[in-house]
Parts: sequence; structure tokens; C-alpha cells
Amino acid sequence: MLGTLHKKPRFDILITLGISLVLVDRVDFLAGAGPFALTPFLALAPFVLTATMLHVLTTRSEDRGAVSLRGKRGAMWLSVVVLAVLTSLFFGPPGHGLARSALLVVQMSAGVSLVALIRWSENWRAVRRGAYIGLAIYAIFDLYQWVLVRARIGLGEHWSGVVNGTLSPLGADAFRFTGACTDPNRAVPAIAFFTYLLLADPVTSRPYRRWTQYGILSVGLVMSALTLSRSGLIVFFIILAAAIGTMVRQMPQAERVLWFVLGGFTLVWFARGTWIDELGARSIIDTRLSRQDGSARSHLELLHRGWDGSTIDWHFLTGHGYGQSYLYLQDIFPQDIYANYHSLFITMLFETGVVGLIAVVALTVGPLRSRRRWLALGVIAFNLFYQDIADPLFWVQIALLWFVSDTPLEAPPDRGGSASMRARKIAPFFGPRLPHKDLISTMRA
Repeated sequence: MLGTLHKKPRFDILITLGISLVLVDRVDFLAGAGPFALTPFLALAPFVLTATMLHVLTTRSEDRGAVSLRGKRGAMWLSVVVLAVLTSLFFGPPGHGLARSALLVVQMSAGVSLVALIRWSENWRAVRRGAYIGLAIYAIFDLYQWVLVRARIGLGEHWSGVVNGTLSPLGADAFRFTGACTDPNRAVPAIAFFTYLLLADPVTSRPYRRWTQYGILSVGLVMSALTLSRSGLIVFFIILAAAIGTMVRQMPQAERVLWFVLGGFTLVWFARGTWIDELGARSIIDTRLSRQDGSARSHLELLHRGWDGSTIDWHFLTGHGYGQSYLYLQDIFPQDIYANYHSLFITMLFETGVVGLIAVVALTVGPLRSRRRWLALGVIAFNLFYQDIADPLFWVQIALLWFVSDTPLEAPPDRGGSASMRARKIAPFFGPRLPHKDLISTMRA
């Protein structure tokens, strides 16, 4: 009987590579000479799509598992997004809309297909391996950028073969270390996502030892802080809120007090230390934290302008064409073909109309009732004042929220020690405590 059971596919290499390379746009195999950036994930996309189609064609539907009601709703909203994007092209001016729509469909299909391979194989180890490698890739690129800063290379556009080494300066002598992503704001959600998979996801995370958890969280936090992205850091803490809260609750009282005191002294030293003035960084920090002098004011002006442009007569229903926002922002961002309204929701309303907006809101808000609610909140928070709909990371997150169960498939075995000590370690990450032995006894009865 056991020999007739269906053996699940593994897809180890594809899953590991797909997760680790989900946002590595500093590598462009066209070296910036093509109409788009041929990133490692885009190069991997044909293999992911082929593996998905072959698996569908060569297996029975019952072997792949039934799609849940939540999954069917997610697929419906994804279809509405594609329909709204394609329909909007008929009502917009000529531009890059068609090419960007095609790229969006490819990114969406590849991201959803990658998550489908994860769902079919239940290969959580490959997911964790991909998250570890992803963090390592971002750390290596941070080190690469530090070398360029020390050598005073990359102040303008700089390429080392297929690697984009262009730096992100902030002021005269300060630089933002963005890891494997060229945009410091988009880099942090990727770092947070890798950290989330290792520490906080209800299925992929493991009950690491306390100091291992501190180490993983510290690596993610330091790399996020090096981007100097305000919105990114907010998103990082939102996505990891549950994991951080669990760590704090598990700390011994003395250790909790020690961390609190050290954190307070660090904040005071950072805020009042003369080293900030000596480095000339005071104006930079004030700029990043100021609502009037920083970029927050320009963001609000963009949001207001996008809303006003979206509510002009029939464009509220049809939009101005997907990917065409830059045509209406040349007075603010001259010669910039990637300009947008710095909010996924406002940009989707402007470009695809109210139907596209409703579909995106449903995709991001729908999973708030699941155990992955903190990941969903992070996606919403980031896209309120930025947007990453053209990144595969966005679609991998959306697919994970809608198509992969958020309930552990089986309880981990009790490996001894005090009664249910292991269960107490795992329960905060997985949600409600799992009554392992009582559940098994009930099932047998």
C-alpha cells in the first residue's frame, strides 16, 4: 500500500534559485543595453514556467491537491488585474504600455508558478535555503558597493560587465547601500521577505535557538538600515512584528531589561553624539526625518496630483493606460520613462481605472485575516507610498498569501525535555498553540 502513494516532486534547484534571485536587478544580462533589464529571475522564468506546465500535463489533478476557495478567489482577482491592464491600453496614448504590460504578465506568471511549485512539492527546506542565499547575495552586494565607495568608483553610471555598480548617493559624502537591488526603497522588502521566511512564516520558519533568531534578525535589520529608507524600515518592522514580539516575550526578564537599557543608550548616543556633526551627517539625517524638507512632501504632492488626474471624466473607469504615468509627469521627472505616482494604489487607479484599483486592493487586503497577516500588512504599507507591482517579489508574496496554506501540515515531534517545551517555542510563530498529542489521539479515536 505504501508503495502506491504518490511521491511529491522536489523542484529543489528551481525553488532555491527562484526565492534567492527574486529581486536581483543589479545583474542585467543585457548590461543596460536592452529595452528592459534581463535579471536572473527573468532568465529563470522560462524554466519555472516549463516545469509548471510539465507538472500540470503529467500529473492528475488529485495528485496536485485541490485548490482552496481562497486560492480560487486569488486567481479571480489576478485575472481581473490582467484584464484591467490590457483593457487600459486601448484608452491611453502611445508609449511603453504594451511592452510593460507583457513584462508584467511574465513577472506575474513566473512568480505565481514558482509558488505553485512550492505548494505542490511542500519543499520548505528549499524555501529556507533560498532565503539564506538571498540574504547572502544582498550582503555580498553591500560589500561590493562599499569597495566602490572606498575606491570612489560608481559615482556616475558604472557597469562591471553585467553588474550595475552605480551607487546611490545621499548628500556629498553619504551613500545608501542597496544590496542586490538598484533602488534602496525596493531593497528592504526583499530583505524583510527573506527574514520573514526564516523567522515568522507559519509554515516555512523553524524553531531556531534564541541567539540564532537574534543573529538572523540583526543581519536583516542592519542591511535594511544601510539603505537609509524610511518607508523600507517601517515595512521591515511591520513584516517582522510578530517574530520580534515573540522574541521579546521569550526573553528572560533580566535579558529583556538589559536590551531595553542598551537600546535606550544607543538611541541617545546616536541622536546627541558629536560624531554625526563631525561626519557632516546631521543635515542628511534631518532631511530623511523631516516632513517639510525631505521627500515626504513631494510624495504627498504626487499622490494629490495622481488622484486629481484619475478622476477626470471617463478615465476614472478606463485609466490612462498601464505604464503610461511617466508621460504625465515629465514636468516633474524630465526624461524619466519610469516616473510614477509613488503609490501602487494611486498609480493603478490612474493607469487602469477603478477596476484595476479594486482588484489590487482585494489582492493585498484579502489575506489580512490569515496567519500571514503581517506579511500582507507589510505589502500594503510599502505600496501606499511606493510600488513594486512590476517586480516578481510582489507576485511571489501575493501568491504565497493566497495559494499556500498557512497551517503547518504536521506537528513537529517532541524531542524530549520539559513537557511541551518545543511546542511553546513554535506556537508563537505558528499562531495558536498546537495540541500535538491530543490532536493525534482524537484523530485515531
